[in-house]
Order: sequence, then structure tokens, then C-alpha cells
Amino acid sequence: MILAGGQGSRLGSLTKAIAKPVVPFGGKYKIIDFALSNCINSGIDTVGVLTQYQPHELSRYIGSGQPWDMDRYNGGIYILPPYMKGKSGEWYKGTANAIYQNIAFVESFDPEDVLILSGDHIYIMDYRPMIEAHEAKRADATIAVITVPWEEASRFGIMAVDEDELVTSFAEKPKKPASNLASMGVYVFNWKMLKKYLILDEQSEKSSNDFGKNIIPMMLKDGLRLYAHSFHSYWKDVGTIESLWQANMDLLQKPLPLDMYIDSRRIYCRNPVKPPHFVSSSARISNCLVTEGCEIYGEVEKSVVFTGVTIGKGSRISNSVIFPNAKIGEGCVIDRAIVGDNAVIGDGCEISASARAGLDEAAPGAAAPGAAAATATAGAAAATAAAVAVAPAGVAAATVTAGTAAAAGAATVAVAPKGAAPAPAPKAAAQAAGVAAGSPAAQAAGSSAAGSPAAPEAGGPPPRLIGFDSLSGADIYDTTFLSDYCEDGISLIAPDVAIGCGVRIGGGCMVDRSIVAPGGALGAVATGAAARTAPPPLPPPPASAPVMAGAGAGAGAGAGASAKAAPAAGRRLKEVAP
Repeated sequence: MILAGGQGSRLGSLTKAIAKPVVPFGGKYKIIDFALSNCINSGIDTVGVLTQYQPHELSRYIGSGQPWDMDRYNGGIYILPPYMKGKSGEWYKGTANAIYQNIAFVESFDPEDVLILSGDHIYIMDYRPMIEAHEAKRADATIAVITVPWEEASRFGIMAVDEDELVTSFAEKPKKPASNLASMGVYVFNWKMLKKYLILDEQSEKSSNDFGKNIIPMMLKDGLRLYAHSFHSYWKDVGTIESLWQANMDLLQKPLPLDMYIDSRRIYCRNPVKPPHFVSSSARISNCLVTEGCEIYGEVEKSVVFTGVTIGKGSRISNSVIFPNAKIGEGCVIDRAIVGDNAVIGDGCEISASARAGLDEAAPGAAAPGAAAATATAGAAAATAAAVAVAPAGVAAATVTAGTAAAAGAATVAVAPKGAAPAPAPKAAAQAAGVAAGSPAAQAAGSSAAGSPAAPEAGGPPPRLIGFDSLSGADIYDTTFLSDYCEDGISLIAPDVAIGCGVRIGGGCMVDRSIVAPGGALGAVATGAAARTAPPPLPPPPASAPVMAGAGAGAGAGAGASAKAAPAAGRRLKEVAP
């Protein structure tokens, strides 16, 4: 029985639309592939997968179970969501309650023992030695354990054992752990004994209906025989952005901590039908995993690149995880980031800690670093490309002024850390940033529904600070810039997000909505045009988009009147990307 209904909320935008077990991993896999493959490699061919949170993608991915040789008439794989029983029904209230609600399913196979697994851990394990030890010791329950660093012990169920590995004490996520022997969330139970305690647990109104908090302590209290089974190989709980990124980076180490190249321990998955990956003469790849269907024209180093990814010419990708079908334009720099499924990164974008540092150091009245990338596009389209200055939590927002960006032909916004009070947006700042007249943002700034944006004041107006709590989709061209900061400097670009040309994003930021101004350019690679041919010249922005005239060398210089802005706030990027 595989518990696969978890949300994985600490993974942020990656699990807004899918359950944690189907988050991509390792270039071609989903997280649940490891539990399913471990089962079939251990001779276990009857598996129930318990789903709850966002089950559709998980159910579609598993299908009949054919990739894991579980499409069988007798046994095989079963999807087990919560369901109505008679006149009542309820969600799974906890790990133990999920098994309790499926007692009839388990009973239909009349087993002596049942193996219960978590569907969201990365490890390769043959369960047969654990099951054999369980039967030889006539145990009521056997728990797979691994030694973890002391500083992490409080995150796990911790137990103490004697010289025969008989469990003498157990505590779920203790504040002061007595040992660093942690439960892996892999259990073998005598079914008759487990059924008895599941029924007893369900009768308690105070129970959390959880194996670690309730079932195991209750069994231990009643003197049942619980044994530990030590595991001495790679095991990772990829419950955070940092741990997911690190687990992918672990696949690039030598020697491999997680060796998936041994036939007897092969990890099976549902493979997309894609052509072989293409590497152009301009590309350079070093220490990477690159999957089928990719087109590489830039430089990629120490990264995991999933199927269907395109990386444009002149782009440099390092220490990153690029999820399936992401499109990265030309001249981009991405370091220490996770780029979600189907994300689109426009030409000249930078996602790295150095991008933030460069913007933080820019002096008022001087062109922001990377502005050239935003203004290098042909025609007036560059006038609407967005440049974003991001400040880390607890640090003052970057000081790049909106007037400077307007003179260079780009709209710049300084984003304040979460919790910071947003500064009032003056009329000049809103106009210099190119906010469409008549839009909610322009009205909030005191702008008239008619008329053209005024030229910025000498030296540029103060930066427009946007607090995360107050940021709304109508503030800047019907898009939202940032929602949160990730751990340890790992940036996250959420699935389906589109980012316009020349945007610069600092390290450790989470971007969960599109960033693009009306008419903002993306580039041929990012929009899916044939990357092997020269990209066509970019079209001018639509008439409804405000266009700043001139591109002076100094702050505010050469900024003339703009075309009259229509009330329309512009299209979301996903509407113009294929």
C-alpha cells in the first residue's frame, strides 16, 4: 500500500496543481517511480496507491501500471481514492485512517503481511530482506530505519533499539531526540494485528489517525514485538525546494550516491515518445543529464535537463534543474534554479544571485545592469520589456529607478521583501513605468484615463516599491511578479510561467506568475519558433501598448512623449506563446 495523497506544500508552486509523488525528478522520472519500481523489483506485484490531493495527474500517469509490469488480471496496481460508503463518506484523515478506509480492499487478497510505503521519497531498496527478517523474527511490525544527522533528527520519527534491533522507544518528531535513528516511512505489518489496531485507533476521538503519532506508540505501549531494519544506502525526503534541488544534483556526483544504472535495480517510468536530443555546434555540455526531445544551443553545466527542453544560443545554464518542455531563450544566464514544466524564459533574462547583486549596486540615475539585454531587441518592442530588481528578505529593495528604465526603454519595478510596507506610487512613477492609462494601477496612482505618460523627472522618480501582501494582478499589466523566497538561494520558476526579455531575478526568489509587459518580446526560441534558423525580426508592440520615445544615455534623457495608451492592460504571455 503506497501512501501517495500528500500535497507537499513546502514545494510551493510545484505542487499547486499536482500531488507531490508526481513531481518530476532525475531527468525523466516522477518521485513515485521509485516506490513502484522498488515493489516490482522486490517481487511485489499487487499494489494499492492511495490518492487524495490533486489526484488526476497521478492517476493519468500510473494508468494501467504497464511501465512497472503491473497491468495484470490477478493483482496489479489499483488507484484508491476516498469514496462514499452508504450514506456517508470522508477524506483520509491521516496515514492510518487511509489504510483503515481500505480494509476491505486488503482483506480481498487475504494477506499474512502488508507493506506500507510513502510515495514521495527517493531511494532504491529491495524489500525482500526486510520482509524475510520480519517473518523470521515473528514480528508484529518492522520499521525501516536510517541514521540521519543529529541536527535533522527532530524532523523524523525517532526510535531507540536494543542489540537485536527490537524497538524500545519511539517518538514522532521530538524536539529533543534521544537518538538519530529515523523511520523511513517503510513498514511491514502482520495484517491481523494491524487491522485490530486500526479499528481501535478509529474509535479514539483524540487520535490523529497517524502511524507515527498513534499506531506505532500504541503497539509499543501494549508490548508488541516491533523491530527496526537498518538501511545503509541513499534515501532522501524531497519535501522542500532545496532538498529537491540537492537530490537532483546528487545524480551528477561521482561516485553516484544513487546508482540507477544497475539492471536488477532499474527504475521504471512512463516514457514520452520524443526524438533523440539535439546538440548544436554552438552548444557545450558538461556533467549533465540530458533527456530525449531536448534542443541545446547554449552552454549547460552541472544541470539536469528534462525531456522537451530548448536552450537558446548564447545561454549559460549551471547548477540547475530544468523541468519538461521549458523554453529558454537566447543570451540567458540561469544558476542554482528550478525551472518548472512548460515555463518560458525570454531572451536576455538572468536568474541568479549575481543578478540581484548587480541591481542592488546600481546607482540612482544610472542604467541598470542588463538593461542592454532589454533594449537590444529590434524596434520599439524593447520599450515594453520588463526589468525586475529583487531584494532578498530583510534587505532594502534595489534602488534602480523607474525613470532610468524609462529612458532606456524598459519598465523597472523594485520588489520589496514580504512584510515590507509598500511605498505610495506617485503618478510620475506609474507613468514612467508604462502603466496603461485607465488601468486599476494607473487609477490608484492618480493617473487620468486619457493622456500620455509624462517624461520622468531629472534623475528619475523614486522606485515603486510593491509589497508582496499587497501585490495584485492588476498592478503591472495584469501580471504578478513574485510571491515568496525559496530556501538557500535556490530560485524557483513555477510551471507554465512566462518571463519577458531582459528580466533579471535574484537568487532565492519564487516566481509563480508571468512577468511581461504588453508587446514585450520573448524571442524565437522561447516562443517555439524553429530555433535552428535565424529568428525573424521582432514586431513592434501593439498600438494599445505605451511606447517610450528615445533611449538617452543619462537618466531621463531623450524620453519623449509616448503613444496614447488604450485602457487595455495587455495580454498575458501564455496567450501569445504556443
